[in-house]
Amino acid sequence: MSPTQLRRYLFICLLNFGVAALLGVALRYSSIAWLPIRYSHFTHAHSHTAMLGWAYQALFCLLVYFFMPQGGRKYRRLFWATQLSVFGIMGSFPVQGYGPVSITFSTLHTIFAYIFVLAAWREALCATPEIRRLLRTALVFFVLSTLGVWCLPPCLLIWGKDSVPYQLAIQFYLHFQFNGWFAAAVGALYMQWRQQQFGPVLQHSFFKNFWYLFSGGTALTFFLPVSWYVPEAWVASLNGLGLCFQLGALYYFLKWAGPKQRPFASWLSRILFLFLLSGLLLKLLFQSLTFLPPLADMARIQPYRIGFIHVSMLAFLSGFLLLIFAELLRWHLQKGIAFVAFALFISGFLLTELLLFTQAFAIPCLSSNTYFGLLFTGSLLLFSGILGFIILLWRR
Repeated sequence: MSPTQLRRYLFICLLNFGVAALLGVALRYSSIAWLPIRYSHFTHAHSHTAMLGWAYQALFCLLVYFFMPQGGRKYRRLFWATQLSVFGIMGSFPVQGYGPVSITFSTLHTIFAYIFVLAAWREALCATPEIRRLLRTALVFFVLSTLGVWCLPPCLLIWGKDSVPYQLAIQFYLHFQFNGWFAAAVGALYMQWRQQQFGPVLQHSFFKNFWYLFSGGTALTFFLPVSWYVPEAWVASLNGLGLCFQLGALYYFLKWAGPKQRPFASWLSRILFLFLLSGLLLKLLFQSLTFLPPLADMARIQPYRIGFIHVSMLAFLSGFLLLIFAELLRWHLQKGIAFVAFALFISGFLLTELLLFTQAFAIPCLSSNTYFGLLFTGSLLLFSGILGFIILLWRR
């Protein structure tokens, strides 16, 4: 995949991101004024478009660009086949929610993803054995997460939608997507990019400790959602042990990555790096808070869960993707549109996170109308920032 082709495909990914954000704007607006929409249907459309159309597709493009540069036509065809399933998801979920058409397109997306996983496992050209192991760990976590999706139909038929097995299947998918697939893929991409840009700067001796702690921590922290339905002390203890593993993994990753950071190409890249690093630290902080007994059940509250997902998706993952875009496409903060786009995006993120966690911690500071009005404003700011990035990439 050439840089020109990469730019075109990333433009499609940003359009998907824009559609997901626009669906989010509609959801927030429906809380302050009537809209002829089914809230649950638009929620599913918003989440599926964000995860499958933006996060997966952007990671697909960058993994092919950095690890399979000679992939050629095969990966281009696979991208467009996957994108057609994304279009189907965008069109069907707002109309029927989980229904025959939307489930069909979601299943096709998963099948195309399996094809990519198999190809990447065989063909990825990694700079070091450590990066190869981390990339393959990401691919394993992706396949593992989809077991939760395949368990949904039998759980629905046998126990029903409100049953514990059905809810745990959903949490299994989300957990290993965000904490396994996304996190490991970002780590592999970051290290491959650093190796290509700056040469052999990795501290290989720390990788083994990092990998064991990261893998073990990812597995053990799944006991957090398990603890919502199995309120036993040993379940909470396993989640706490997993949190300790994750903090240790972060320490060793920074050691493995090397203590000296090279400067990025622009101020925008430096700010985006701080943004994604802040997102990672917030993610670990909010996970660590759940180890405290008074806060463990709070993680079940919808605003807390949405806020946590947004930290993972918007700050950590999207911050990393935008950083790589800025480096590859040479975005600069001095250019007016880049500055405005980033300012809108970060403002929308900070506003929505502040509101969501204020509600989650039950801090009484705003009326209901003001709260939902500000949430709508934050969603609109996020969409405007993403639109600015789309325009910036179009002009390139």
